[in-house]
Amino acid sequence: VHVNYPHLHEAKVVAISTRDGVVKSSPSSNEVQVHGHSPSEQTDWAKRAHVEASRYLSGRGVPGTGGVSIGAVTCLLHVLPLQGMVVDPGTGAMHKKFGRDPVKIPFQLAVLHHDLLDLRFQETAAAAAPDRFPLHTSVVVLRGPSTGLTGTVVRHHADQATIGVRVSPRSPEPPFGYAIAAAICDKYYSSFVLCQKLGIQPSTLGRITGSLLVNPGRYDIGLNIKFKKELMLAGYCRYIRKEGGADDMAWTRGDSVSLVVGNDDADNDGKDGGIWEYTDKAFYTLVAFQRKFPRVFAALETLPYSAVYDGAAFLNVANPSAVKSVLESIKTWLSQLDIAPLPLIPVSSATLPRAAIHAIQAAGDSRTAAASPSSTTEEITVESSALFRPVESNYDLSASSATGHRPPLLGDRVVSLSARGVPFGLRGTVVASHQATACVEVLFDATFSGGTSLGGTCSAYRGKLVHWSSLLVVSTPPPPPTNHHHLHRSKQLLPQQHQPKQSNQPKSAEYRPAPNQPTSSSSSRPKPPQSPPHPPSLVAPLIVLPTDVVTPPPPPSTEKMHSLIAKWAEKEESRDLHAPAHSMAQYFNKLQARPDMAPPPARAAIPPYQQQQQPPLPPPYQQQPQGPPKQPQAAKMMGGLLLPAQVLKSKLTKHAQ
Repeated sequence: VHVNYPHLHEAKVVAISTRDGVVKSSPSSNEVQVHGHSPSEQTDWAKRAHVEASRYLSGRGVPGTGGVSIGAVTCLLHVLPLQGMVVDPGTGAMHKKFGRDPVKIPFQLAVLHHDLLDLRFQETAAAAAPDRFPLHTSVVVLRGPSTGLTGTVVRHHADQATIGVRVSPRSPEPPFGYAIAAAICDKYYSSFVLCQKLGIQPSTLGRITGSLLVNPGRYDIGLNIKFKKELMLAGYCRYIRKEGGADDMAWTRGDSVSLVVGNDDADNDGKDGGIWEYTDKAFYTLVAFQRKFPRVFAALETLPYSAVYDGAAFLNVANPSAVKSVLESIKTWLSQLDIAPLPLIPVSSATLPRAAIHAIQAAGDSRTAAASPSSTTEEITVESSALFRPVESNYDLSASSATGHRPPLLGDRVVSLSARGVPFGLRGTVVASHQATACVEVLFDATFSGGTSLGGTCSAYRGKLVHWSSLLVVSTPPPPPTNHHHLHRSKQLLPQQHQPKQSNQPKSAEYRPAPNQPTSSSSSRPKPPQSPPHPPSLVAPLIVLPTDVVTPPPPPSTEKMHSLIAKWAEKEESRDLHAPAHSMAQYFNKLQARPDMAPPPARAAIPPYQQQQQPPLPPPYQQQPQGPPKQPQAAKMMGGLLLPAQVLKSKLTKHAQ
């Protein structure tokens, strides 16, 4: 059917529901399942049908919706929207790909027979390898030891299952992206710590870091590094959710094409709880703001909450006409900060610091220089299912099936499989991931037409925001760190809780695990008889440990990798803070030296040095003291008693004499 009137979109019906029940097809078989509605479910269905009819007439708050009177809704179609076309890597057949999230559409708005066919979404039969990969076609190897290499088709073998590809050999590269992402990262502090350091309340911190409106003129004098629980400024703050919600599966569950209607069942992600955390850069900005305009913080501490504050009472200015000039000065100061031109990103996004991006760019430059194009090429034989040719259409989603469904990691080395916006086969490193849109920011190893600077974090024409499904990961992430000492202690202590006390038996009679289980001793000894009160089933689960099926190889040289990281980050760390640049760190250093930030008074010109006549020195003191010097006596009160503080001192003096 075709839905989403008046902009018709193809969809597949998976269920039909009425007030009495729902009929749906089983995804595993061709059987039809019927489910009757209970009285409460009938009430909910009728309420939803009434709401849908009213929203089609009044609109949904989105331009282009509303203005359609559909009458009473008696039947709803549960449909999956068409996402695009996918090519089978084995046979070459092209088929349609539908979404995963069903959408409920009123039956009277579905077009059952649409005579106008779209040639872009026509399924095709299987094709032979020579037809899919003609000679001199650029391809990327998807599997095997040559994964990620770009080559050209030069030969079709007789079996039509393998193809000869000429590629330029490339030496294995170290996973420098993961190493830099782990070595250079921002340190975050909770809002409670910042409130203690600044001496303010949490409510004041929340208002000053967000939007703060003051009349007259509705001036926004907040830092605006966050917006509700939806947006944040990368590198300054982040929002940590208490419980992992449905956003954890957004990379694999979400559809790339959704309909405007019928999507009101989504959960509101802003209702869950969480905490805000801030970096040291945000702390320095707050300290500078507090020292420059202390009245703003004092007003938020004393005045009650208000959506828009009155300027005279907020700034404690006697002359109302001077309020606007003070607000203008605050707004001008805020516009001069480094955070003013930076955009906000969703709280579900993750980014690398600017210093880490600079280090990755330097690593990419050195890698490109080392792997300069050479005349050495070789021909390899690859299966046709392990090759991918460039895709230039927006509706072809074959790259998503070839890349897999693993969520991105910061530092991933990727290869572009799309020919739109980014050259086919160009390598890069993931420096930011945006879960809300399933897109990532990639810093590529070379410049290209259409590239950006990623908001000023890298060189021009080096970065690009691309969809995650159009990238092929060619690096292996490092294994998660494990505490081997804790694991060894658990294997030593836990069996002792279940085993009986050791008797006077020789060590050869001690219990040993089976030969097929990992042990610390190379010699195998026979298993002793089991004792009834202590069966070995209590000990065996503690000795057998789960192991990974595939163990990624370790980095080639850790010492060399860290030395390269230090070399790349040296320029960023040793930059001159007094150089003429627009930086918040430089402003804070100047603020520490001169809190008033006022220019020094002009000094008068110093006249030429003239030797002045010095006044004569006074004569030396000639008068001698009369008599021997007096011995210090302890002070006494009016009653003749010693002062309490001098009692002990007088006793010690007499004892010494």
